[in-house]
Amino acid sequence: MPGQVMHRVGLTAAAENVAAIAARYAEDSDAHRTLSPEVVEEIVRAGFCRHFVPRRWGGESGTFVDLLVATAVVAAGCTSAAWCGALAAGSARLGVFLPEEGQRDLWADGPDALVVAGLTPGGTATEVADGWLVSGEWRYVSGCESSDWALVCGPAPSGGSVTRFFLVPRHDYRILDTWFPAGMRGTGSNTVVLDGALVPRHRSFLQEDMRQGRAIGSAEPCHTVPLRVASGLLFAAPALGAARGALSAWSTRVAGGGRAAVDAAAECRELARAAGDVDAAELLLHR
Repeated sequence: MPGQVMHRVGLTAAAENVAAIAARYAEDSDAHRTLSPEVVEEIVRAGFCRHFVPRRWGGESGTFVDLLVATAVVAAGCTSAAWCGALAAGSARLGVFLPEEGQRDLWADGPDALVVAGLTPGGTATEVADGWLVSGEWRYVSGCESSDWALVCGPAPSGGSVTRFFLVPRHDYRILDTWFPAGMRGTGSNTVVLDGALVPRHRSFLQEDMRQGRAIGSAEPCHTVPLRVASGLLFAAPALGAARGALSAWSTRVAGGGRAAVDAAAECRELARAAGDVDAAELLLHR
């Protein structure tokens, strides 16, 4: 317990630094539709990539609450940066379902490998002697421009409803520039393309193992919890932080005054009501 508390304080402090840098580059990230390299570097340095990596590979085996706190802090500065940080942590967590040799490949250079994931099944996988030849396109893969590895999901050659994940290094996939949204532009959620990449057997696992939390080589709660129990936190945390940031900006404007007394009173009531809603959402997520 004391070690976990110290980690939480450190992670939050690092997240505050990420938030400051991400806010500074927010307009640049928005204009280029992907995070600035300075922001990505700070996300990695803060420990988002290693947060769920098993301790035996040099990671933290951290908790979902720690990630919720840190992500919300970053989102107050830049929601796109928080989104990418949370998904970098969540995508790396999927590495624990790989066979031992696959985990060794993934974290051979340390626990800070930046992993992205295409979670929607697609593409094709043809079984060969050494593994699978995987081809296809996976859209909306956030942060892929800065990634070291990608996990893509596709139907197993055996057919039916069996689905597998395939881990591929950066040199085995290319990226199509397809991300042109109105919001969250900085996430760089472009399309990952594989053209017959050879994926050895030790770099693949069944989707059902991930859903059920059948981790290999770890009994840590963050690895063995079924996916659907906790995955929503990865998506809710940036929204929580964005709401906190909006409340802060609104509060500053209200404090500046300059409106009629009756209007100011009405706005203060609305601000208080919104703050209560955000507090309730935060409590629900922590519980």
